[in-house]
Amino acid sequence: LESASFDLAQTAQEAVNMVATEARQKSLVLAVSCSPDTPRRLIGDSGRIRQILVNLLGNAVKFTDEGRIDLEIALRRRRGSTALMRLAVHDTGMGIPGEKITNIFEYFTQADESNTRRHGGTGLGLAICKQLIDMMHGTIGVTSKEGEGSLFWCELPLGLPDETEAVSPAGRGETRVPQEDWASLTCPAESTGEDPGRSRIRALVAEDNLTNQKVIKMALERCGCRVDLAANGEEALELLGLCPYDIVFLDCQIPVLDGFETAVAIRQLKTEAARVPIVALTAKALPGDRERCKGAGMDDYLAKPISLSRLAAVLERWTGQTSVAIRETDTLPVSR
Repeated sequence: LESASFDLAQTAQEAVNMVATEARQKSLVLAVSCSPDTPRRLIGDSGRIRQILVNLLGNAVKFTDEGRIDLEIALRRRRGSTALMRLAVHDTGMGIPGEKITNIFEYFTQADESNTRRHGGTGLGLAICKQLIDMMHGTIGVTSKEGEGSLFWCELPLGLPDETEAVSPAGRGETRVPQEDWASLTCPAESTGEDPGRSRIRALVAEDNLTNQKVIKMALERCGCRVDLAANGEEALELLGLCPYDIVFLDCQIPVLDGFETAVAIRQLKTEAARVPIVALTAKALPGDRERCKGAGMDDYLAKPISLSRLAAVLERWTGQTSVAIRETDTLPVSR
C-alpha cells in the first residue's frame, strides 16, 4: 500500500466517472454527497480506495435496473492524526437474499446464479474489496433487503496531514451528475496535476507481481497514459466491464485466468471492449510464443525487460497517439 496525501472527494469523483457511462445507459440517477466536515486532504492509498469504490459502484450499477445510486462520504470521527472515514454506496436494485449476505465477500460467492449471469456477475470484486480494506485495517459491511436495494459501506482509518481543512463550500451536499454530461466526464487537469497537452491514453495492465506493477505503471505514465492495474485475469475482465480502455497489457502468467485465457475471454465479450488492442507481456521470448499470443487474440507482444522506446512504439501503433520521447537505452527492470 502507498501512503501519500490525496483528495478523497476527487478520488470518489474519479470512481464515479468510471461507471457513469453504464449508469447513463440505464437512465439511473448517480449522486455523490460529502459531509461538510470531511477533511480536504487525507493520507493513504488513493489508487486502492478508488479501486474499492469502482468495484462497489460497478456492482451497484450492474444490479440496479431503475432508480438511483448514491455514494456518501462522511467523517465518523477524528482522533489525533487519524480520521475514520465512512464510504457508503446505496442502490435501489434487486437486493440480496438474507441467507446469502453472510458469505457475500468470499471468493467466487454469487448471491443468485441466474441474476448474476443476467447482470454480468460480481466475480472477484467484493472479495478484492474486503482484502484491500483488511490491509488498510478497515471494515466493510452490507445491509440489504431482497427487492428493495442494498447498502455497501466501508470504514477506513486514514492519516491527517499536519494542517487539515474541510471540503470547500462548493463540495458540500449532493452533487448530481446530469445525464447529458455523463459520457464526457473527466477530471480537470489542474486537479490531477497532469499536463493537458500530453496523451490521454487509458491503459489497463494485468500483472500480479507488485514490483512489476509499479514499474510498468510508472513507465506508462511517463508515456502519457492513465493506468489502472489488475492483479489477475478475472479482475481485468471486471475492470473492462466498468470502463472503456484504449489498450490492455496482459502478463502471460497472471493467476486465476492467465494472459492467454483472459485474451480469449475479452474477444468473446458482447461489448465494445471485445475490440480493445491487447499486448502480451512475457518474461521469455520463446519459440512459438508470438503465434500462441496471436492465436489467443492478442495484437502485439513485448518480451521483458521492456525498453521504453518499444513500449512507446506499441502505444503509438495501437492507439494512434504519440507518446513522449523515450531514449532507446531506457529499459524496465521487470521480472516474471
